[in-house]
Amino acid sequence: MSMDAIVFPHAQASRKLHPYAN
Repeated sequence: MSMDAIVFPHAQASRKLHPYAN
């Protein structure tokens, strides 16, 4: 999602830490 880039500026790392943030 595009939103995770907004919610998580570090989305690339967040996807590993927060699978639901995909």
